[in-house]
Amino acid sequence: MIEESDNINEFEQALRESLDVEEVKPGDVIEGTIVAVHGDVALVDVSGKSEAVLDRSELDDLGTGDPVEVVVISTGEELRVSRRMALEAKLKEKLNEAVASGEPVEGKVISNFRPNDPARKGIDIGGKEGQAIIASAGGEVVYSGSGLIGYGELIIIKHSESLLSAYAHNRKRLVSEGQKVTAGERIAEMGRNDRNQAMLHFEIRLNGNPQDPLQYLPRR
Repeated sequence: MIEESDNINEFEQALRESLDVEEVKPGDVIEGTIVAVHGDVALVDVSGKSEAVLDRSELDDLGTGDPVEVVVISTGEELRVSRRMALEAKLKEKLNEAVASGEPVEGKVISNFRPNDPARKGIDIGGKEGQAIIASAGGEVVYSGSGLIGYGELIIIKHSESLLSAYAHNRKRLVSEGQKVTAGERIAEMGRNDRNQAMLHFEIRLNGNPQDPLQYLPRR
């Protein structure tokens, strides 16, 4: 669960912590080396653990001895990983399917994503105050509060170990931390930003890194 914070830098850290990105834990992105390939799996040496299991179908043109960037999926009796590029493609496909019938709110994009601008790590969608805000995909609410400066009344939904969506500047939050939500479920009412504009600020994070939401949402 994300603790309330008083600046945007702490928000960045809070997002990463919500993904459980610690050493050899689900959601961690790590470098490895393929040490063996047999049957339907490949063994990857990561962090000194040579028993990390990777689905052979994700290897493409890679073979024994090649480096590979992987994401930890589970850490039970065996360490299971997925190739990062393959996992990102699957997550994007999953989110595209989830939002195919709608967007977090109806309206015009009034500010676009800019990866190198700290103030534009998502998109702003204009509308009318009180307008329904919906979940872009199903998941668990990991933050619902107003303690993060610059975001107003904020909701963050965790869709997987790697994927988050954030909904800022709400007038009213309709969901609580720990609550499960489904794609298209109403989670908030549109509010106003510090310039008194009625709008939603919407972000998508993959492994804690900002993504352009327009790459995931239906074409406008």
